[in-house]
Amino acid sequence: MGHTQAVIADLSQSAQQFRYLGLGTHYQQALKLLRQLQEPPSVLGYVDR
Repeated sequence: MGHTQAVIADLSQSAQQFRYLGLGTHYQQALKLLRQLQEPPSVLGYVDR
């Protein structure tokens, strides 16, 4: 999880490029991944022990 913020930044930039290029399906997929990455770990099924 140490690189999560870098992945979020890269994916966000990619999403904007998809949007700019008119690649709506790819844009929507990138947004979905961003939402998943930004969820608290417990929502993703991880348990803090």
